[in-house]
Amino acid sequence: MNGFFNKANNLINKEACFGLIERRTGGNLRRTFGWQENFTKKLTRIKEGKIKKIDIGHINSCTKEQ
Repeated sequence: MNGFFNKANNLINKEACFGLIERRTGGNLRRTFGWQENFTKKLTRIKEGKIKKIDIGHINSCTKEQ
């Protein structure tokens, strides 16, 4: 979420929004929010601009050294 929050976890711009099109096969995130599986419907959801506030999280990306 770089660009949305500063290092102190304060929101930088209250007007900014994040549109998400999930692409994983499990669909857990999609089902949690009640989103449609169809790609066109995903685009329509973002275009309609319905805003839902959610908690932020922190993810570390790890790679396996070879």
